[in-house]
Amino acid sequence: MLLAMMPLPHVRLHACVRAPHGEPGPEESRDAISTVRTGLALPLVDLERGGTVPREPSRPRPVDGLGRNVCEFGAWIDVWGLFIPLGAYANERPVMKFAVIGGTGLIGSQVVKNLKAAGHEAVPHSPSTGVDIISGKGLDEALAGADTVVNLANSPTFDEASLAFFRTSMDNLLAAARKAGVGHFVILSIVGVDQVPELDYYRAKALQEELLTAGPIPYSIVRATQFMEFMDAILSWTADNETVRLPTTPIQPIAAKDVAAAVTDVAQGPPLRGIRNIAGPEVFPLDELGRITLSAKGDSRTVVTDPTAGMFGEVKGDVLTDTGADLAPTRYADWLS
Repeated sequence: MLLAMMPLPHVRLHACVRAPHGEPGPEESRDAISTVRTGLALPLVDLERGGTVPREPSRPRPVDGLGRNVCEFGAWIDVWGLFIPLGAYANERPVMKFAVIGGTGLIGSQVVKNLKAAGHEAVPHSPSTGVDIISGKGLDEALAGADTVVNLANSPTFDEASLAFFRTSMDNLLAAARKAGVGHFVILSIVGVDQVPELDYYRAKALQEELLTAGPIPYSIVRATQFMEFMDAILSWTADNETVRLPTTPIQPIAAKDVAAAVTDVAQGPPLRGIRNIAGPEVFPLDELGRITLSAKGDSRTVVTDPTAGMFGEVKGDVLTDTGADLAPTRYADWLS
């Protein structure tokens, strides 16, 4: 009898929906809420219509008690303020459209593949597809209707010209993204990029980060350590027929597939408005890594330790490593095999 007299709790069933592309302004979110109010164990009634209306900028994005964006969960129940993800939807994400700039390259092609495998629409863009991020040609069309831009385009050179490349390309991309109402802008950068001002390319990547964080689009930055796939290029910079000169700079190599997986994960989530570091599971002095690489390839050349050799001779200390980063699973020996 006592239970029968107790008032039923106020229960709300929520579901995140997506507004039609182009409706929200550049500062607004496309996340909106449709709500069903009901009593416990009663039919779901009283649907509040207008769920596809984008929220005003002044309205906070709905979050749970842990500060998570509840729209990541698709649907949830609110019982007297208690957030409970629905089991059928808790691990689902809404289908999204991604514009992947540099989407035909080493990382970009894998990110496109990963996003498509997750059920999203992912479109690769590059000069070969008619998109020029320096002149701006094709950018408006490439970003039209995109929820998220993933910029993986790289400078064609590592010298001082790379500064102009990243400034111009980011200016053009941010302007086009704002015009298209993009809600999330992701870039791939380098662990320790702001700690090596002696290198033109690292200053250029640091500039790219600065332009993104100061821009109008909610953003995420993924910083990765050196790619395992780049070791052959690194060896070639200071090699001759008999020797390869390398410094002892600590390196924490990561496989490109692990980088692509991390970028994919970040791109599907809410903007970090910050940086996520990812790294390989092992740290090597670069000269030792060179010896391991040459031996695995049956290359008889000798590695000579030279603290001034190549681009990495300019790096001081262990700033290109981060043992506290999100560590990828692939070990260098396994990658070589």
